[in-house]
Amino acid sequence: MAILELTRSFNDIRSFLEIMQATTAPAMIISALAFLLSIMASRYARAIDRTREIIDQLERGSDTLPNKKKRSLHYQLKIIYKRSRQLRTMMAMASLCVFLVVLTIGAVFIGLLYGLHLETFASSTFLLALGTLIGSMVLFVLDIVISLYGIKIEIQEVEKELVS
Repeated sequence: MAILELTRSFNDIRSFLEIMQATTAPAMIISALAFLLSIMASRYARAIDRTREIIDQLERGSDTLPNKKKRSLHYQLKIIYKRSRQLRTMMAMASLCVFLVVLTIGAVFIGLLYGLHLETFASSTFLLALGTLIGSMVLFVLDIVISLYGIKIEIQEVEKELVS
């Protein structure tokens, strides 16, 4: 009798370990996404702060700023607004990815624990999660490109002022 209970206990531990192994890899993605979301949120906050600075600069210097400078600041606002929209979408996609990974982990856990066949659901949610992660990373790279373009324009403006 004791051997039978020991065998059941061993099988329970093996089942538990199997469940833990199956859910560990997707769980690591959540940690990576948390780090990426913090970077994205920081970039978003910086874009908002920069927008407020430019608006304040335009309001304070509405009578004294040359039209050329006003146009440059307005153009910067347009670029920052575009970046902010992209950053918002990027963060939404990364958040959706976390949600889908959690659904994947839940499906794997429940499927293994109760012997349900949720492989199709789990693999579908995981593939969707990877798709949203890829989309988010593409937008992240585009944000870097756009921000560098904005810096290039600012540098050109400074160079023009120095030459004049």
